[in-house]
Amino acid sequence: MRFRSILPLAALLIAGVAIGGWLLGRASRSNIVGVEQFSQLGDMRMTLRVDDATIGSRVINVVFKDRVDKPVDVNSVRLRFSMVDMDMGNTEINAARVSAGNFQAAGQFFTMAGSWRVEATVLRDGEEPIVVPFVFAMAAPGEASGPINPLQVNAQTTLAGQKLYLANCVPCHGASGKGDGPAGVGLNPRPGDFTQHMTPGKHADGQVFLWIQNGYPNSAMPAWGQRLNDEQIWQLVGYLRTFGRSVAQPNSTAQAAPPGATAQPQQFSVVVPNVQEPLPPIIFTRQSNVWRSPGNGGAPQAITNLQGGAYAEYPTLAPDGSKIAFVVITPAPPTAAQPLPSSALYVMNVDGSDQKVIWKPDDGVLGMPTWSADGGSLYIAANGVKLPQTGPVNPTSPGLRVIRIDLASGAKQSVLESALDPSISRDGTQLAYLKLSEDGYTMSLNVAAPDGSNSRELIGGKDFQGFYAPRFSPDGKRIVVAAIGGPPTDPQGNPIKASAPSPLDRLLGLFEPPTAEAHGLPWDLWTVNADGTGLRRLTTFYEDLPMAVFSPDGKQLAVMALGGIYLMDADGSRLRRIDQVGDHGGLDWPWE
Repeated sequence: MRFRSILPLAALLIAGVAIGGWLLGRASRSNIVGVEQFSQLGDMRMTLRVDDATIGSRVINVVFKDRVDKPVDVNSVRLRFSMVDMDMGNTEINAARVSAGNFQAAGQFFTMAGSWRVEATVLRDGEEPIVVPFVFAMAAPGEASGPINPLQVNAQTTLAGQKLYLANCVPCHGASGKGDGPAGVGLNPRPGDFTQHMTPGKHADGQVFLWIQNGYPNSAMPAWGQRLNDEQIWQLVGYLRTFGRSVAQPNSTAQAAPPGATAQPQQFSVVVPNVQEPLPPIIFTRQSNVWRSPGNGGAPQAITNLQGGAYAEYPTLAPDGSKIAFVVITPAPPTAAQPLPSSALYVMNVDGSDQKVIWKPDDGVLGMPTWSADGGSLYIAANGVKLPQTGPVNPTSPGLRVIRIDLASGAKQSVLESALDPSISRDGTQLAYLKLSEDGYTMSLNVAAPDGSNSRELIGGKDFQGFYAPRFSPDGKRIVVAAIGGPPTDPQGNPIKASAPSPLDRLLGLFEPPTAEAHGLPWDLWTVNADGTGLRRLTTFYEDLPMAVFSPDGKQLAVMALGGIYLMDADGSRLRRIDQVGDHGGLDWPWE
């Protein structure tokens, strides 16, 4: 939770779009609803309405009435738009007279999420011009504008917000604000990266306020409104904005394709078709619960019924398809000293019956589980969970680890440290996992023996900003993994050798359209051979935390992400969305 420079030129472009949009949309539209504000101007009342509190093409009505609610005519109304949060220049428009006391303007006046000042200059016969200021909070599409920030962001309020952040937010979001706190690594969705989400124009202050006050839906983010008052939350919002300013300059190390090579235009996501196609026989999370699709065209059904804000994550099927392991995250109660969630590992029958708690640690958070090939044990990521001394690896360390649980005896053994998102190959000979580097943020994709020995790196973190949910193909020869970033590729997704960008490339890069984001950075899917060769990009759909699994025959991939459920061939072709209801919690496909 990157900012572009060359603001004067950008402001001119935006002004041109706004004026053009107004000229094309002068037609009158009645019965406008949305957000409105009032101002009393002597003997008349002025109302300024915006049809919706989101950015984009908007319709604005300005209405004047007397004390008995009759229209009061004025000569003209001129509107001036400027962004409060940053200097985007000004746009000025003469509103069109619709009827006596009713003026209207339409166009792209609000181009970025945030607080906008609308100054209305009103002219009446024989009177001096009256300038009436209004301030509106405009949200990104699909978000709430929320309340207007009542605080002046200065050194005093920022310092107060910093103290609150250090006391309450560092465990998950980290001191740097990148979502890399020690308690947040194993969470899903992972804590927001404020260096990305807090850049100007990404989210309105009011939306950030509401996320802090009420919590982020289907995540471990608690509702801080039960602990902090409104003033404290606004102080936090002001401090969070400082993380976005730290990355306000364009990335000077961006890479471009060498002369003669045709690079995939990775800044643009492809349009994925929506198709009417039955879901395969998968299990997945939706609306906080585990769901199961019969695979015969019938509707999927929820097979858990979690209550009290608890939500399910990472459902994974046993090799014989008879049982499902999954993790349940439960938010901390309002009275807890630290608002960190609790977690528990469950196993149930494939129809949802006989649900049993396998492990509910007293501290820390459980992450992604995977079954051993014989179905007798589970491997699971655990963060901050303490264990008795059980082997050469120090299990008393409260860091991030992969732990093996024997289901018959309940014995737990630490297998790997600084590791998460484990996945066992079908033949049981390989363990893929993500290794966290010493900086606590950079990751690599590694493969080891199931006991943690003979670990080797397949993909380093040099070109990637993060990985998520590696999964083996049925024959164990390939791994599909979600990733942020990655090297430049040719149109087939194969990495190409990059050279330094030209001055023109850098200039054009400043005007790349921002990628739509929900909770975090845009992810795509990559494959790599189990020996580290054959790295290839499969998608350019820039989804939110996608998880992919192979079909039993290895010919297809099913993908679950916030934007829906997808199917595609294993080589990345024929990508289509077969269900538009998505989630963060993951999916699995039976081995048989």
